[in-house]
Amino acid sequence: MQANDEEETFSDWEEDEGTEMPTHSLFGPSRVLPTPSECMRAAKREFGFDLLGAARALGLYERIQLVNYIRARAADLDAELHPALVEAVAVALAAPGARAWKEERFLQPVVEGDPLLFSMGELDDNDDDDAPGTRVPDEDDVLIAAALTVDDPTLDTGELAKQMAQMRNLLQDMAVDDSLEPASAAPGGENDESGDEAGANPSTERTVATGASAGGSGSGNAGRRRRQAPPQRTMAEKVDEGYFGSYEGLGIHHTMLSDRVRTLAYQRAIQQPWMRGKNVLDIGCGTAILSLFAASAGAEHVYGVDASNILLKAQEVVRWNGLDEKITLLRGKAEEIALPVPKVDVIISEWMGYCLLYEAMLPSVLAARDKWLAPGGLVMPNRATMQMRASSHSEVTFWDNVYGFDMSTIGAAMGEDKEADVIIVPAESALSEQMTFHTIDIMTVKDEELDFNAPFELVITSAGTLRTFVSSFETIFDPPAGVEGCEVVWLKTGMSDEPTHWKQTLFHIKEPVAVEVGETVRGRISCARLGEGRRDLDFSITWGVVRADGGVRVQERSQLWQV
Repeated sequence: MQANDEEETFSDWEEDEGTEMPTHSLFGPSRVLPTPSECMRAAKREFGFDLLGAARALGLYERIQLVNYIRARAADLDAELHPALVEAVAVALAAPGARAWKEERFLQPVVEGDPLLFSMGELDDNDDDDAPGTRVPDEDDVLIAAALTVDDPTLDTGELAKQMAQMRNLLQDMAVDDSLEPASAAPGGENDESGDEAGANPSTERTVATGASAGGSGSGNAGRRRRQAPPQRTMAEKVDEGYFGSYEGLGIHHTMLSDRVRTLAYQRAIQQPWMRGKNVLDIGCGTAILSLFAASAGAEHVYGVDASNILLKAQEVVRWNGLDEKITLLRGKAEEIALPVPKVDVIISEWMGYCLLYEAMLPSVLAARDKWLAPGGLVMPNRATMQMRASSHSEVTFWDNVYGFDMSTIGAAMGEDKEADVIIVPAESALSEQMTFHTIDIMTVKDEELDFNAPFELVITSAGTLRTFVSSFETIFDPPAGVEGCEVVWLKTGMSDEPTHWKQTLFHIKEPVAVEVGETVRGRISCARLGEGRRDLDFSITWGVVRADGGVRVQERSQLWQV
C-alpha cells in the first residue's frame, strides 16, 4: 500500500470515529499527538521509521510487542540515541530470529490505555468492506482490549489465553447478572458503597441480598452472587513479588555463601574493632550471615530485614547459634519496615548485582539510609566503582566450530542479541588496561543519580580484534577514622581478579574492529533502569577509535544492550 493510501485509510478511520485519540509520540513520551495515525506519521517523518509498514508484516501480538519495546527503549535513551534505536529495530525486522521485543513482557503496555496498541488490531480489518475502526466491536475485540490492559509483564501466551478465557466467562456472568433487578441502595445493599469503606474486603465475594434480607431487592433471585474484581496490583508490586520469591530457595544462597571472595570480604570488613557497641541494620539479610558476623564482632544489636521466606530459615540459624538475643529478624521491605529503635549506627547490605546495579536493590539501601541511619553513621560498603576493559573474547566465535561442525549461523544470530552475557572472561583476552568510568558514594548518592551517562577512554596495550567491552565493579569498605586496628577492605570482580559469582558482564560488538597498540577507544556509556518496578537495565555505548597521532580511524557508532 502506498503512503497516500495509508494516510487516507487512517484519516477515514479518525473521521468515522468522530473524536480525537490523543497518543504519546513513539519516540518522545512527553509529546502527545492528536491521533495514532499522526503518531505514525511523525515517526516516519522525523525518524524514517515506518511503523505501519513494519506492523503489516507482523502478527497482532508481535505488533504490540514492537510498539511497547520501542516506547520502553526510547523513554530510557537520550534523544541523540533514537536514530540508533531505529536502526537496531530495522536490522532486527530484517532478521526474524533476532527480535529483542519478542518477549512476553512487551505485551504489557508501556503507556496505559495506549491508542496506538488498539490501532495495531485494526490493521487486520483492511481486507473487510468497512474501513478500520468502523465495524462494531465483537466479543473478541473486548477480550483483546482487556488483555492489553492486564498489568502483568510476566504473562506468557498460555497464561494470557487462560486469562482471556476467564474474561469470556466473566462477560457471560455479567450478562446474566445484568438481567437482575437493581439491588436496593439501602445500607448493606449492592449500590451502597459505604460497605467497603466500613471494612469489607474488596477482593472477596459479595452476596446480592434478596427476600427478607437487609437491603434485599425482593426479586426472588436468592443466592445470586456477583463477584467484585480484586484490586489490581501495580507492575512494581508484581516485579517485587517475583524478585523476593526468587530468594526463597536455598540454591541461590548456597551460591552466594560459596563465593569466598564475596563472603570473606564482608567478614573482614565487619569483624573489626569499630563494630563494637553499634546498633546495626542488615538490609536483605537472607540467611543472616552478615548479621551473624556483626553480632559476633560485638555489635550491641542487629536488625536483619528481608521480604523473602528465607527469613524463616534464618531465624532457625540465629537461634541455633545462640544469638537470638543479639539479632532480631524482621519480615518486610526495607522501605516499609518499622524498627524498635529510632536510629541505627551502621547499615550493612550485600546489594550488588551483575554489572553492579542489576536487581536495583541499592535504592532500598538508600531509602533505609535516609530513614534510619543516625548522624555520623556508616553504610557498608560505602563506595562502589564500575570498570571497563577492551577484549578480543567473544562467545559468538564458539559457534564457528562445534565438534567439527560449522554453526556460525547461530553465532551470527547471537551477535545480534541485545542481551549482555555474564561470564568469566579470560584475562589473556584483554586488549587494554582496566579503567574506572563511574563512581558511587553510597553515603551521599540519591536514587535519581543511579542512572548515569559517563565518558570512557581505553588505551590499547595489545593489538588484536576488539570484539567486546567487559564491565566489572569494585566495592570498598572504609572503616571509621580514628579507630585502631582497622583496615580498608576491597571486593573486586575484574578479569584479572579471583572469580566471583558476579563474573563479568560482556557487551558484544556487532561489527568487531582491529586495533593497534597506542590507539584509543573513546566514547560514552549510559545506564538506565527500565521504568517502574523494573530491576533490569539498559546500557548504551557510543564509541570510536582514535589513532595514536590523534586521527579518527573508526567513526563513532552506538549500540544497545540489556542486563
